[in-house]
Amino acid sequence: MANPGNSPVLDDGYMVADREAPAAAGGKGNPVIGWWMGAAIAGCCALGSYGLAVGLKLPFLLGAIAGGVTLFAVLLAATPYLRFVDHGWWTRYDEFRNQLWGEALSKYLWHFRHRRAEAAGALESWGQPAAEPQRERAACLFRTIYSEQYGRYAFVPPLLLLLAVVFFESNYIVLVPLRQVLPGGNLLSGYLSQFVHFDLQISAMCGAYMFVVGDTVNNVRKRCLNVADVYWYALRMALAVPIAYALTQVLPKDAAVSVAFALGALPIDTIIKMLRRLVNAKLNTGEAEQPDQLVKLDGVTTAVAAQLEAEGVSSIDQLLGIDPVLLAVNTGLSFKFVLRLVGQAIVRRHLGDAAFSLSAIGLADATSVYCLMQDLKRARQQGSVDSPADAIMADACRLLQSVSKNAWPDRQTVEFAFGNIADYAYTGLLMSAGFERAEKPAR
Repeated sequence: MANPGNSPVLDDGYMVADREAPAAAGGKGNPVIGWWMGAAIAGCCALGSYGLAVGLKLPFLLGAIAGGVTLFAVLLAATPYLRFVDHGWWTRYDEFRNQLWGEALSKYLWHFRHRRAEAAGALESWGQPAAEPQRERAACLFRTIYSEQYGRYAFVPPLLLLLAVVFFESNYIVLVPLRQVLPGGNLLSGYLSQFVHFDLQISAMCGAYMFVVGDTVNNVRKRCLNVADVYWYALRMALAVPIAYALTQVLPKDAAVSVAFALGALPIDTIIKMLRRLVNAKLNTGEAEQPDQLVKLDGVTTAVAAQLEAEGVSSIDQLLGIDPVLLAVNTGLSFKFVLRLVGQAIVRRHLGDAAFSLSAIGLADATSVYCLMQDLKRARQQGSVDSPADAIMADACRLLQSVSKNAWPDRQTVEFAFGNIADYAYTGLLMSAGFERAEKPAR
């Protein structure tokens, strides 16, 4: 990819350059879009508040208070997204583009987008250098795929759902305490009088709002916001009151209000886990958690394993079979970290759980094994039989034998396994992605 910052116009229909391509090259985005979106949201919110006040025949002062509070709540919830689509999205895009370009991008398309890349004329012959038109097409195709999977416009439907929920709940929170000032015979006054437990409801809504806005700001700051998060936020706001009712029925009124706020401030997946534990305890299902293979990888905590499992990745083979770009996007993990996990998973796949012992000499991931095999190959071509690479290979044999507590595996077996790891196609992708730069293989 001779010019990765540009997006040439192609005739294959897969990619067309847009006006924001220069902004992408600099990673600065286009702040005009955020301003326009903010103005549109503010206008729609003001128009909705006016229509609600007119339709319900609210007094001017009450309508103005409800409209002002609602406008503030909606804009506060929307502002992090406006910042994200202007700048954070482009920063995230550059993270992938800095790793996948040239040979690395070609290998990525071979592995995970073969048919589409072939149709677009973006594939190079395996083992042969790509022509410039092919690399340009590959760059454009990757941007198209990335925009389809994680485009900024994909955030619009869930954001509208979230803001709609915030709009109606904000009006509800304002109108309930002030319902006494409504004129006699107002339809809204009679409607609100049918509801009870206002304190509990408002507490649950405010707790959920605090969580949603706080978590959004945190994810935008870390540049890991994804579309699924916004759908979860909308669901969290909509279910705040039902969840509070379900989990505080047996509590005293004063305690229930406080607990409702705390429950609202919890992520919905945490609440689901609590409900599962409660149901398992009540029904005595005896359901036990299965050991997690991914926790054995260096750098994987319980929280990271939960993020991976949420994307359907709970084993080593699943980690090797999933598109690493989509995995990084959907989990919010950094792309380099995902590649690091893949490198470890390759070694685990070929050597099993005994591979953890190799971390002591820096051979826990596929790229390190690849570099060792290249050093060993060069040493043998030079006729050396006592090179540093041979000594490291001997150490690796001893470490693996200490795990098996036997004379197995022997030197020949370990070299064969390491050779398979080095020749593994995914290892080639990791090396070309610049994950671990090394000299070209010896010819």
